[in-house]
Amino acid sequence: MTLRLIFSMLIFALMGFHVVAQEDPPQADSPRLSVTLSDGPYIVGQPITLRVKILVPTWMPTPPVYPSFEQPNLLIRLAERSTHPVSETISGETWSGTSRTYQLYPLELGAFGIPSQSVQITSAGPSAQPVKTEHQLEAISFTAELPKGAEVMDPPVIVASDLSLDQEFSGLEELNVGDALTRRVIAQIEGTTAILIPSLIPAPIQSTSKTEEEQPNSLRAYPKDPIIEESVERGSLSGSRIEEVSYLAQAGGSATLPSIEIEWFDIDRGTVETARLDALTVHVAKPPVAPRAPGERALQLAAVLAFLASAVLVLRSIRPRLHNYIQILKTRWMSSELYARRAVQQSIKSKDLWQLQAKLATWGGHFPSLAPSNYYEIEQALTQVGRGLYGPSTSNRTTTSKTTADCHKQWRAVEHAFTRLYSQAKADKKRQTGAESLPDLNPSPVSPPPHQ
Repeated sequence: MTLRLIFSMLIFALMGFHVVAQEDPPQADSPRLSVTLSDGPYIVGQPITLRVKILVPTWMPTPPVYPSFEQPNLLIRLAERSTHPVSETISGETWSGTSRTYQLYPLELGAFGIPSQSVQITSAGPSAQPVKTEHQLEAISFTAELPKGAEVMDPPVIVASDLSLDQEFSGLEELNVGDALTRRVIAQIEGTTAILIPSLIPAPIQSTSKTEEEQPNSLRAYPKDPIIEESVERGSLSGSRIEEVSYLAQAGGSATLPSIEIEWFDIDRGTVETARLDALTVHVAKPPVAPRAPGERALQLAAVLAFLASAVLVLRSIRPRLHNYIQILKTRWMSSELYARRAVQQSIKSKDLWQLQAKLATWGGHFPSLAPSNYYEIEQALTQVGRGLYGPSTSNRTTTSKTTADCHKQWRAVEHAFTRLYSQAKADKKRQTGAESLPDLNPSPVSPPPHQ
């Protein structure tokens, strides 16, 4: 019994020492960390000041490694002089360290929770040797809300000091097939981040009649990647969003580049404001219709003139008549399907997208039976070529062997698509010609001869 009692007392004594060791306070000379958050309310898109202060009893030979506090839907920004030295008297002794100020921008409504973050600190030890330690900051939580008066707005709500819109156009409002027009829109914002600015340029509104519903759109859009820039001046965040779209005129008609409206809340005045840009209507001239071939009478007249010209070659009057005959033959040749087809092939060979649009429309006039669906393959091939010329990031693209190879490949696709389109057009025309020459399927019965 005595041994068992002594053993039990020894165990309790050891357990009591362990608990005391766990509950001992931290050493008096260990670094001290504090985290403070500015007073609420916390508004969506508006800065929240977060300060982290680190103090040591000696000094820090190297700066501490602060956390980033990165969180989804929370923008973190540091001012130009966000970190600065500090000192404080603790228990009659001067402690030194640094303080860092963060600007937090909540990008949406709701509660935010930032978990505990680690800080790496290097301080001078008793013998001035560097001592590296890692410490945890306390967790942070807050709730982002809308300012009073902004509850009636549809989300996402932009809360700022100012927001303005401006636009530029390069090109003509009256276009021909193959011409291009560029729209550039600039949105400037103050008092918050430009990330909150939504997409600016909508798709154009095409105007077509009932008889032209199956025709291609007048304009085809080629947008570039948006450019978002930010700057901090006197602790206030501002920025801009720039969008640019090039429009290629591909068919006759008209299109409207819609107006642009952005609703935002003025945090200084406490009012709902609207920034607006006017719309622009663009007209595209229809391509010229292929002229009709001269009639039979004109051809006979040309033949007579040619015969007379050969008979009276020596006469001075033959020169203007011969010139007239040559002009007629030239007009007939230029109005033929073969001439139009070779013009299309030449535009493909020279890789001239603008000329190809017009030449293709002229050639199509010789085959009115072709449906818009027959043009689908060549339209897709032209789209790839156009995207290479006006697509995203083309302004900064450097020509390489790969981009050159891609260009040749896209134009070969256009050439093959036109070859198949021409074969389809010939087949349709041949079927129409054959149908017109077929005999009646139900001929009238012939009466048998009378019996003798």
